[in-house]
Amino acid sequence: MAQTMENAGIALESLAASIKRGHADLRFMDAPTYERFATLSDETFDGLSRRTSLPLNLLMLIREATGGATPGPNDRVREDELAVVPYIEIGLAMGFGPFRSSANSGCWPTVCAAPQQRSRMPGGPT
Repeated sequence: MAQTMENAGIALESLAASIKRGHADLRFMDAPTYERFATLSDETFDGLSRRTSLPLNLLMLIREATGGATPGPNDRVREDELAVVPYIEIGLAMGFGPFRSSANSGCWPTVCAAPQQRSRMPGGPT
C-alpha cells in the first residue's frame, strides 16, 4: 500500500502526519476483503530473474497478467506471483513460449489462443 501511495504522489510523511492528526486512518485494511491480497516477498523481479534465469520481462508480465500495474525491475515480487514461477519454468522446459505471427507481437499461446478457442466453442462468438 505504501508503494501505491508513493506512486500516486502521496508522500508517506504526509500520510503519517494525517493519521497522527486524526484526519486519516488505515483501519479499512483490516476488512476481510483485504485478506486476499498477497504480501510482498523480499525478492525483486531483477533478483528473481537472476536466480531463475527467466527473462525479466516475462517475470514482470506475471503482475500485468493479473491486472496489476507494470512493475519495475527493482519492485518486490508478491508471494502469489512467486507461486506462478515454477509453472513458467515447467512450461519453458516443455518447449512452450511466446510465438510471433502477423496477428500478434509475441504473446503466450494460452493468452493468444483463448479467444480463438472460445469462438469455436458451441454458443461462443462466431
